[in-house]
Amino acid sequence: MTVETTPVIVVGCGPAGILSSMLLTKLGIAHRVIESRGGLHELPQAHVVKLRTMEILRQFDLDETVIEKATPTSFQQYITWRESLAGTVFGSVSMVGRKGVTERHQATSPTYPANIPQNEFEEITYDSAKESKFAEFSFDLRCVDVFQDNDKATVVVEDRAGQRSEIVADYVLGADGVASTVREKLGFELQGDASLQKWIAIVIDADLTELLSEFPGVLHWIRSPSCTGVFIVHNVRNCSVFMVPYDESVVDPAGYTEEDARETLAAAFGAEVPCRIVGIDNWNMQAQVANGYGNGRIFLVGDAAHRFPPTGGMGLNTGAQDVFNLVWKIAYCLSGVASSELLQSYELECKPVALVNCAHSKSNFLNLFDVDKTIFGGSSEMDDSRLELLKSNSEESRRELADIQSIIDEQLPHFDTTALDLGYKYESGAVIEDEVPEPEGNVVVFEFEQFCRSGYRFPHMRLQCGEREISSIDLIDYRAFTIFCGDEDRWSAAAEDAADRAGLTINVVAIAEEGRYQDAHGDWGRLAEIEVDGAVLVRPDGQVCWRSITEPDSPADELARVLKTIVSAD
Repeated sequence: MTVETTPVIVVGCGPAGILSSMLLTKLGIAHRVIESRGGLHELPQAHVVKLRTMEILRQFDLDETVIEKATPTSFQQYITWRESLAGTVFGSVSMVGRKGVTERHQATSPTYPANIPQNEFEEITYDSAKESKFAEFSFDLRCVDVFQDNDKATVVVEDRAGQRSEIVADYVLGADGVASTVREKLGFELQGDASLQKWIAIVIDADLTELLSEFPGVLHWIRSPSCTGVFIVHNVRNCSVFMVPYDESVVDPAGYTEEDARETLAAAFGAEVPCRIVGIDNWNMQAQVANGYGNGRIFLVGDAAHRFPPTGGMGLNTGAQDVFNLVWKIAYCLSGVASSELLQSYELECKPVALVNCAHSKSNFLNLFDVDKTIFGGSSEMDDSRLELLKSNSEESRRELADIQSIIDEQLPHFDTTALDLGYKYESGAVIEDEVPEPEGNVVVFEFEQFCRSGYRFPHMRLQCGEREISSIDLIDYRAFTIFCGDEDRWSAAAEDAADRAGLTINVVAIAEEGRYQDAHGDWGRLAEIEVDGAVLVRPDGQVCWRSITEPDSPADELARVLKTIVSAD
């Protein structure tokens, strides 16, 4: 059997696998990405790219590319519940001021969320990743086994011809999706709801511009006696998906034909619409998180570690957060800077976040039944008489529609989760507990007030650098720790000394009136909450890992102690 070697193997070439490759390249680590499919996903799947993921993409200058190809902000104004695309609208959620370049996004991030189908997202990131001299991508190569000893991990692969070979590595990242072979071989299981709902996805090429001119938006729930489903409109002119729930005891998805799809779409459109069916697929909605994220030299990321309902758009983004947390730690262990204990912090930090995101996604899905119950008038489905009433424009119908709108108004946490996206906290030995408790949590997930505390994402601050404004987020380098301070003289020598002792790099960013970076908007003074001689240490993944409100007696010694604790994760 042929045996190859590489420092890192990534099993799976979806969003988490591709981003893993990009991060490994950024750190100069040779790696191999293997994928059982013959290429990238061809049909849309996930489509929400949240703020934190967009901030990660900024490290590769890809955020603007994603935004350019994403759904325009002008078409993300409403989410509706309606009889059909041409029929009566029962109620809507306004997303005006919550998408694109808004005051609220500018206050919390240098970028903003995007809506782009996963297949296009993969193309953008893969086009960047494949150019790396550190990366080798192999399609049509299936992982059939993975095992390890103290010194290495081995992945057994099989090509289309049935030929097997081994790839030996220091570390393996299982990014091979919900049916993960890596997870199975590790002996971990997904825990939670194995099936909340089964769906048929009809991917179409149709121009829906006229039908959606009054309520331009990505999501439209269809509720009528003849049709139940949801439209995901990626590009109003040529790319949409209609999701149809089904009962497997009644419907065999394998027997669902294009003729069936056209009959379903006719009811969903409610009008004559020229339409080309691009593809028909089926999938199972789960709400599960693995009972383990890694063992020894092998780790799970993305859908291999967790699978959420799409209600909330948390899945792809939680996977991006996984790899952003993990890859720098692997690099430190490969270089000998950190002990293997650091890698144990990955599960301690990321699994609790996944559990929260999974629970929120499931809650969003279940809350949709409250909307349905109100639309259906307390019944389990819409009947003709109920639809006639809602369309009658009578006093009773106006009361009923007001009740429907009231319950729809409660769905905003489904569609805006900024506090979950940016306000998560990591707790492990790789974070030094803060001296000052964090402020009280946000009451609702769509409200987010930044603050600076250990374990949390370092806040976005608008800083002046000469003639241009720059975000503090863009000053964090994935290849190094960063220390933010107000007095460069006090901390530069200490950072250099401590970094030399630890064998790593610390970048110093001084924010001072006469310095390179100036607090022109008062963000540093307001958010850092330290004295002029204090400092904030930020990990490569942008998480605050230590705050010194004032200067320690011996900054170099204290910083060296902190770094030793973090990279050893004691």
